[in-house]
Amino acid sequence: MDYAWFDREVRTRTKWCDFPPLVTTCADGGSGDWFRNVTLAANFRGAF
Repeated sequence: MDYAWFDREVRTRTKWCDFPPLVTTCADGGSGDWFRNVTLAANFRGAF
């Protein structure tokens, strides 16, 4: 995933919220264990 694209999408989709938006990521398992990987440098939070 391209961080700039993700950031732009989140900002565009939440710009009219009059409350703090809750943004989550979803996975159907097709990404392997990337979202569940406990190694910080190799998982979603460490990468982005």
